[in-house]
Amino acid sequence: MRDLLKRRVVAGAVFAVAAVSLVVFLALQGLERADKWGSVISALVALTSLWFVLPRPSPGAEELLDALELDPLRASDPRTIGEYTLLGRVGSGATGNVFLGASGRLGQLVVVKVMGADIAEDAVSRERFRREVRSVEDVGKAAGGEFPTLLDSDTDAEQPWFATEYLPSRPLQELVSRSSPWRPAAVAWLAVSVAEKLRLIHDKGLVHRDLKPANVLLGADDLWIIDLGIAKNREDADLTRHGAIGTVAFMSPEQARGTEAVTPASDVFSLGALLVHAATGTPPFGNDPARTPRRIEEEDPDLSGLAGWDSALTGLLRRCLAKDPAARPSLSEIIEVCAPFSGGAPAEVRERAAELSAAMTSAQEKAPVPFWRQVRTRWTALAAVVAVLAFTVVPIVVPSRDGTVPPVALPTCSTTPDTTVHVGVSADKSELFEEFARGYGTRSADGRCVGVQITELNSGTAANTLARGWTESDGPRPDVWSPASSEWLDIARHRAAPNSNALAALPEKARGPVVTTPLVIAMPKPMAEALGWPGTREVGWATLADLATDERGWGRYGKDWGAFRLGKTNPNYSTSGLNATIGAFHAFRADTDSSGPLDDGDVDDVGAQKSVQRIEQSIVHYGETTLHFLRNLRTAERHGQALSYVSALTVDESSMLAYNEGYPTGALSPEGPRESAPGTKLVAMYPKEGTIFHDHPYTELLWPDTPKAKRDVTEDFFRHLRSAQVQERFGELGFRDPSHRSGALATDDNGVSPDFAVREVKAPSARTLSKVLTAWSAVRKPANVLLVVDTSGSMADGVTDTLVEKQICDPEWPRRDPVTRYCPSKLELIKKYRDEIVSGFTGSDRLGLWNFSVAGFAGTGPGCRDDHCELHAVGPLDEVRRQEVAAKIRELPAGGRTGLFDTVDQAVATMRQQLDAKAINAVVVLSDGSNQKDTGLDLTRLLARIEVTAQAEPVRVFTIAYGFGSDADARGREELRKIAEATAGGAYEAADPSTITDDLVAAITSNF
Repeated sequence: MRDLLKRRVVAGAVFAVAAVSLVVFLALQGLERADKWGSVISALVALTSLWFVLPRPSPGAEELLDALELDPLRASDPRTIGEYTLLGRVGSGATGNVFLGASGRLGQLVVVKVMGADIAEDAVSRERFRREVRSVEDVGKAAGGEFPTLLDSDTDAEQPWFATEYLPSRPLQELVSRSSPWRPAAVAWLAVSVAEKLRLIHDKGLVHRDLKPANVLLGADDLWIIDLGIAKNREDADLTRHGAIGTVAFMSPEQARGTEAVTPASDVFSLGALLVHAATGTPPFGNDPARTPRRIEEEDPDLSGLAGWDSALTGLLRRCLAKDPAARPSLSEIIEVCAPFSGGAPAEVRERAAELSAAMTSAQEKAPVPFWRQVRTRWTALAAVVAVLAFTVVPIVVPSRDGTVPPVALPTCSTTPDTTVHVGVSADKSELFEEFARGYGTRSADGRCVGVQITELNSGTAANTLARGWTESDGPRPDVWSPASSEWLDIARHRAAPNSNALAALPEKARGPVVTTPLVIAMPKPMAEALGWPGTREVGWATLADLATDERGWGRYGKDWGAFRLGKTNPNYSTSGLNATIGAFHAFRADTDSSGPLDDGDVDDVGAQKSVQRIEQSIVHYGETTLHFLRNLRTAERHGQALSYVSALTVDESSMLAYNEGYPTGALSPEGPRESAPGTKLVAMYPKEGTIFHDHPYTELLWPDTPKAKRDVTEDFFRHLRSAQVQERFGELGFRDPSHRSGALATDDNGVSPDFAVREVKAPSARTLSKVLTAWSAVRKPANVLLVVDTSGSMADGVTDTLVEKQICDPEWPRRDPVTRYCPSKLELIKKYRDEIVSGFTGSDRLGLWNFSVAGFAGTGPGCRDDHCELHAVGPLDEVRRQEVAAKIRELPAGGRTGLFDTVDQAVATMRQQLDAKAINAVVVLSDGSNQKDTGLDLTRLLARIEVTAQAEPVRVFTIAYGFGSDADARGREELRKIAEATAGGAYEAADPSTITDDLVAAITSNF
């Protein structure tokens, strides 16, 4: 009752302050806008007041354990240990139980290890437990955060215990199985990471003696070794000298015998066994308690699961498992050998750890707070909020009468800029932003002259880069990031490591949208009319799924347009592809009456996945952006094949409108200057179940070293972008304003009715977005691909200079090659990123590999013919074949001239003989130059032979113009563009030294 009275008193005082502040604000703003904004601000202040006064909810233990995937306490378990409240069980072992606890004093989640009551009666066991506590403390202090930090302990208690920080992670044993073994790059990363941690343990004079998957915890970007319970050191050798101690499958021969002292070499043997387990899903000597000790002492390890691996790695693992401790490599040697192969933990491991971290953070944010402290802290915060609303924020952001923000406030400057604000934007608006930056000019702020520089950034790629932490090698660090949707900000925050600098730089919310545009299903007008347009402007995903799987295709509507073909971008890179996938899952959710955003259960539903897969089977091919599809559609229209190339495109409304207005790529772009309007325009069909609006957020990144001048200009440039003149210009390219109001292009003649009420669907949470991307990789249309790599002599040149030793490159490249320590050539760069290239394909795909130059230089093996060599025939891609293809890429030669045309012709002919009607059939050609043969096919004859026709199942050619892009390369780039255009594929360039590796991998993998 007293608490209620306190709350009412505080609430009354808060409302009084709010009312006074509101009156002052309205007086300052003038009566003209009082009616318009008075009620809005009153409601906002009232709701804010109530939120601050009411107590915050505390998390339920059940909800927390659910999120962290832990078991609840048992009836016999204690509820408190020391000052820690126990919440659930982390695990149990030979010496006792491990619990999850909460610390009121430290305000964090902890792990509490409690010795079993029966074992605690044994003096030797108690001494071992004390030694473990000392080891955890010593190693933790010496390693500086590399091991869990000891927070508290009581080794003299009736049941001794100690507490360490809780790490959002999962043990390795849960993340490895025979059905999902790790790839070499991931195993090499694991070897380096564990070896570095073991070296810290050994430096303290300890031998772990129980290194096994259960004692290796993996987080989003790091791992930890735990359980020093049976670790041996010099001061207590008598405690652990005799008897086999350890876990059978991972113990060394000397441990198995139990009759001799163990050394650090014993941990090296255990590390070798652990790495083989990660690579194959099973320990190298089996896991039979009766037979395994004898096998460890007498038999060779089973390394058959490493077939196709690099000999340097397999040789190292064999040496780690040597019977003689003296024959095993040192930890430093393991690190040195594995570092060049090291990639990172598998994506699913990082994602799972990140989810646990987010759950932990959420739980801590909801920790119960005493009511008196809530009132005190919330009163202070409320006063600040009211003051800011009344005197600062509202006068700045309240729109004027025409719905725009106030004009820019900073004065111009005439001197050369000494500071630059870098703005990274998605491809669909990058040219517009450059136009607006030129109009904005340079501005004077905090004594500096500041300019604005625009950089095009793919939304998905930028999200990954920001999540791992932007470096100099990634190009100019953006001060502002404007992807096509706020979903990418959520994804970046979800993927960033907890408490990292990368996460700190990513705000929870963007400042606001620059413009908006809904996702539509854009269809050639005759096809839309067949589905009832303009009588209806909606189409259900279920209708598209039925049409996609109907053998009659468009024949069901009495049309002879063949099968239904959908154009959709890769959701890992493109917002349209991401939101189309979300929309499809939303349409097929089991709870059809639910109006809320998509959730995890909707994505996990098997029925929904099968329905989405039906739609995916109609895909023409995927792509990095919608610009490629629209450009191909315009090319097909010029050849009278618009209706045979694609039946529908999942694309943003603005791109469709710009296409209809004569912009062939669907945006203002130097790659496609404006032409006349297409003869067959596209029509917007809105998903019946609702659609997501791309909100193009203005995200000011929170770099700690950003000077005030930059912050002032970023804020001022946002006001410029929201001004009436700029918003009108956006409307001329098909965008809607931040309130979803359509621009000048939205007319019935352009396929969009400005009066049509679009049903908006809210974007799902970051966790669910991650699940959508994972589910898509399982249901997407498989690929049947032949990768053709140019190995002519110029591929031995540098990326930025013909002479390798003179070029400038990404600092990361030499670090990945500790032997040569120089910037790699173009061909060496492909070799270095071979795992990333090959891993873009899944087990449902088929992949082959050719290399080419001219006869006599490509190679002399049995697969060599004319200008090319078949290094790996197109076939199903299991893990062994994946490694074989990667190994072949690593061995590619360089020499001779470029026999491009004949090779492309033969590659297309080969794929036409191996067509898979249920897959994307394609040839990917990577070349750094033009055709250099005087004999054979010329370009005109080649294009005639490979051109896609309406009657034939297409083999599409995706070309990558690879190199530093000098004027001398212009002819080669044009040849590659025409080859891709003839087959309705895609032409890409990988030339910018700062982004060439990302561009290369994306160009190869984003279409599949």
